[in-house]
Amino acid sequence: LEQRDYRACPVGYLGDVAKAFDPSWLIPEVEWEERLQEQKATHSRLIDIRNTGGPNGGPIPSLDQGSVPYCWAHSPVSGALLARAVMGQPYRRLSAFGPGARIKNFRQRGGFNAEAVEFIGEYGIPLHSDWPEGAIDRQYDNAATWEHARRNRFTDWVDLDPSNMEQQFVSCLLQNWMVPSDYPWWMHSVCAVALESIKPLKVWIWNSWGDSWSLLGM
Repeated sequence: LEQRDYRACPVGYLGDVAKAFDPSWLIPEVEWEERLQEQKATHSRLIDIRNTGGPNGGPIPSLDQGSVPYCWAHSPVSGALLARAVMGQPYRRLSAFGPGARIKNFRQRGGFNAEAVEFIGEYGIPLHSDWPEGAIDRQYDNAATWEHARRNRFTDWVDLDPSNMEQQFVSCLLQNWMVPSDYPWWMHSVCAVALESIKPLKVWIWNSWGDSWSLLGM
């Protein structure tokens, strides 16, 4: 992970691809606990959707970046997998290596997730069958790959403001908006997918280290 420079890349700098968080989307803090308990009671959190949105109605498989430092590309692609499931679309294995390799000119370099969001908004996300997991190879960078990738363009993102992060972060998860999240203390980027508790604040994250990490990758 490379920490985002908010002076050079301020909140909302991606324009329509990732607009700034609208204050009208905030959920009042007094409603947080009740809404979370309703999500749990109805099994409607993103972790529940992940568990049934994959092949044959099973879990969506976790992505696996291996030893390549493209976590910042994997976190929004994990979010895209969940977005497809939320919209009732069939499971597709998507590859974060295409955006990562193209953005970094086929070098193994760190980045921050807004870089990948910007790229995805323009070019989309390749299918795993077009750009295999773990591949950093120009042979996959061809017209057919990106023609298919454009069918997986996710352009409606929201850019959270660090000065009001907790309010916006919780409001997103209570509305089942997945949150690709960079953690500078961990030097890692993952996709936050659900709340577990409000006080203390505990959050489920979806990692990009395969299903063998923690609890099926979460």
